[in-house]
Amino acid sequence: MQADCRRRRVSTEAKCDYKVVRDFVIRAAEKMPKESYGFKPTQEVRSFAQFIGHIADDQYAYCSAAKAKANPRISRKTRRTRAGWQ
Repeated sequence: MQADCRRRRVSTEAKCDYKVVRDFVIRAAEKMPKESYGFKPTQEVRSFAQFIGHIADDQYAYCSAAKAKANPRISRKTRRTRAGWQ
């Protein structure tokens, strides 16, 4: 699949690469037993569930930025705080 991606325009290649990674993440989430979602390799890192949540939150952020729309996952207060507003 990746070799096929490299013969296309950059935007098409990015979409193709995104789909490959997306599919890996989805398969990992589906294969992880529900009782293991709290697994942390060490105490200093996120649990599997937190990692999957982090990926989902980033997807909202990237997609909303690409669409030039507000991220629906972040409250107006959080956006203002991150921007340095009160």
